[in-house]
Amino acid sequence: MLIYSLLIIGFILAGVLLPRIRFIGEIGSERTLFEVSSFWFGFKLDIRAKTYRYRIFFISFSQKDKIEESKDTVTPEAPPHISPDIDKKPIIEKKEGTREKPKKYKRPKIRRKPKVKKPKVKEKKASKFTKELFWQERELIITVVKRLVSGLLRLFKTPRLDRVRIALDVATPDPMMTGLIYGILLQLTALNNPPRRVINIRSDFNAIIPSGDLYIVFSISLAVVLFESFYLIIRLPWWRILKVYLKYR
Repeated sequence: MLIYSLLIIGFILAGVLLPRIRFIGEIGSERTLFEVSSFWFGFKLDIRAKTYRYRIFFISFSQKDKIEESKDTVTPEAPPHISPDIDKKPIIEKKEGTREKPKKYKRPKIRRKPKVKKPKVKEKKASKFTKELFWQERELIITVVKRLVSGLLRLFKTPRLDRVRIALDVATPDPMMTGLIYGILLQLTALNNPPRRVINIRSDFNAIIPSGDLYIVFSISLAVVLFESFYLIIRLPWWRILKVYLKYR
């Protein structure tokens, strides 16, 4: 009973200290940005403007502030490098008619390492051993796989889609193909649920290339992720896995 009460208290504390993290992405004709925000920190990156902004608690910093500080502080120009006469190597004049003696070629000594015979690996016995292991412990393997798959599916359900906004202009070189694609994509507007989901499909018969804007916001709770991971680890049959490991070690 004490363990369950401690787990509940730890889960409540994790939910308070680890709030939800929001991920925001926007792709469009005007700007393209990516943002991660939470109560404790935040980071925003504008790819087209090539600017970024980050926040730690309630203190925020941006790239513009650093650029203004660098403009105020002007660095003095460095004097040109003057090489002294000492660095100059003296030029030695060669006398005419003198030839340099060719150096004798020494053949390098090559030491050959003795060949070491590699032990032959018996693959047939190993394959038989793995087949016997899988057949004898098939129930354990099936239970482990089932619990892993169910736990991973529960983890994939933790992200929450908060907001989606899609604006698409359908355009192709062929007006008939534009109308056909527009009629097919127009069925997606049935999923509209403003302000959470807004899908706007338009047709542009004058343009050739399609264009559009996408704005998506989803969040994830670290406390739920930690709880689901801990629950997945506890559910695995560790005692049976340890018995099999000690048996076939």
